Amino acid sequence: MFLALTSERKQEREDLARYQADLAEVCDLLTLDNYGAAQQLMKLPEKLRGYGHVKARNRQALLAARSQLLSEFYGDTQYVEVTHKIAA
Repeated sequence: MFLALTSERKQEREDLARYQADLAEVCDLLTLDNYGAAQQLMKLPEKLRGYGHVKARNRQALLAARSQLLSEFYGDTQYVEVTHKIAA
């Protein structure tokens, strides 16, 4: 019970929700033109490894790559994600 309340677990739930939203978007908008970007986008969570500060660093790299891939997926449309930190 208590482990589910830690900031790391909350962040993991946010990661999962972000992935599920991306998956739904890809399923709705997939074309032959954006297939490559979609495929790379859906593989990004495989790179989210580690614990603590290692996972946080990997998450930052993943979010940067995600932003680039979403831009490619949408056809160079400007895409900006606003993120916030959860207070522990």
